[in-house]
Amino acid sequence: MKTFLAFLLVIVGLASYMVLALAFGFFQHYPVVHYLLALGGIAWLVALLRQRFTWLRVVALSFGALMTAAFFYWTLVGSAYEEREHKAAAGEVLAELPSLELPNAAGVPTRLFTGKERATLLVFYRGFWCPFCQQELVQLQRSLAEFEKRNIRVVAISVDQPEKLLVMKNAAGAGFEFVSDPEGRLLDRLDVRHVGGTPEGGDTAQSASFLIAPDGRILWRKLAANYRVRPEPKEVLAAIDALPPA
Repeated sequence: MKTFLAFLLVIVGLASYMVLALAFGFFQHYPVVHYLLALGGIAWLVALLRQRFTWLRVVALSFGALMTAAFFYWTLVGSAYEEREHKAAAGEVLAELPSLELPNAAGVPTRLFTGKERATLLVFYRGFWCPFCQQELVQLQRSLAEFEKRNIRVVAISVDQPEKLLVMKNAAGAGFEFVSDPEGRLLDRLDVRHVGGTPEGGDTAQSASFLIAPDGRILWRKLAANYRVRPEPKEVLAAIDALPPA
């Protein structure tokens, strides 16, 4: 029974990250709690094995250690984007952006700016298959009223075709615009193309957020260091509130 409980502690430590991070947005930034739970289970299994050798404990310890090592690698290394110098920075003017049209979730060509907003928040996500992306979009929807109060238009962008945009939009319960950039025109202009980033090895967007003025000027940007951790709405709202008056 003790062997089972110790192994269960490892499983709970690892599985709870996926449940809490993906379902509720908790601990995405700080998986240390899950590290400690898994390592606690490993330490317990080691202590039990030292007390009495059994093959069941050897197997439990081996599998537990392997899964914990994989979790450490994924969270610390495997989910990180390649470090490089990004070109599109705050202050740059991309004059062609206001006239750029991309299909929305209904397949209708849509401009990123209506001419009425103070700025547009462009949120690049990896694809309809990405649970971390869904959680980010859910969090944005929960704060949508705060963005609208500041006259900020929110637009989510991916390389997905419109029908897949609709899948993600419905899954996130989002009331803001989704647009498709399958050729990566906007990805390249803002330098967020992630080569080979889809499960099939195709190109997708690096997780990133940009605040862009109606004239195409980049007011603020946030590039995710890894695909697990995205800026929280309160961080984006603070950046908006820190901008000089329009």
